[in-house]
Amino acid sequence: MRKASENEVVDTESELGKLERTILFRIVTGTGISEENREAEMMKNMVEESVSPNTKFLFADALGPCRIFPSWLFEKQAKDIIKKYNKILERILEEHKERAKKDEERSENKNLMDILLEVYHDDKLEFKISRTNIKAFILDILVAGISGADEAVKWAMVELINHPDLFSKVREEIESVVGRSSLVEESDVPNLPYLQALVKKSLRMDPPAPLLIREVYGNCNIKGFDIPERTVTAINIYAIMRDPDLWEKPNEFQPERFLVSSKEQDYNQDAEKKKQLLNFLLEEEREAARVHSYY
Repeated sequence: MRKASENEVVDTESELGKLERTILFRIVTGTGISEENREAEMMKNMVEESVSPNTKFLFADALGPCRIFPSWLFEKQAKDIIKKYNKILERILEEHKERAKKDEERSENKNLMDILLEVYHDDKLEFKISRTNIKAFILDILVAGISGADEAVKWAMVELINHPDLFSKVREEIESVVGRSSLVEESDVPNLPYLQALVKKSLRMDPPAPLLIREVYGNCNIKGFDIPERTVTAINIYAIMRDPDLWEKPNEFQPERFLVSSKEQDYNQDAEKKKQLLNFLLEEEREAARVHSYY
């Protein structure tokens, strides 16, 4: 803000990245990223370092029987990163555990790691989680937040800068609902339909990853092609989101096409949340098993 007020050049990519990572680490561990916090900075660097081998593993899986060769090449790099990550996370877990013992009645200002540790120590729960589950869960969030959400926000800002009329429209909506002196809270989002439409439109045109690697969990047939169970497939999201057979004027940035009635939106969001939660729990179980094999 200071640079902008003084008409200085602002590196929005760098500044947005710092802000997003600081918010993410505070939510997850209760600490932000700063020069004094070496652990948070090391975790940030390791998450960024882990993106490369993770991507290589995903594409190697799509090679079928030949995947053993690239997997063998990248396995050592992946194990080294996970060992470093595991060492830091174990130390942070212990710090949170000790802090919880000293302040058992603390109910406010809990971060995600505090909540997961409470679940971990709760013997009454039917579904138990392990420390490996916690670390795998945190890893998923950090990687997705730094390499996924980070890119999504940057591309959304690019689209807004290139479309000043839409920038003005979403700004007017925020000011009319939230005001100029207040920050946007999560509770405000349902009352900001144009902002939601803009985010959806940005994700359609500029997905954080152009391809998604998924494993088929049952035999199926797609447009005449038989896909056997456990086949690894690469889904071209970028092509789907710009397919003229699916979208009218697919290369035009028009958030209005995602504006829906509030009733329809509430129904769709509720159904989607339940579906995403189920898929997420299943994926976490598989991810924890995969990470556990490296320890």
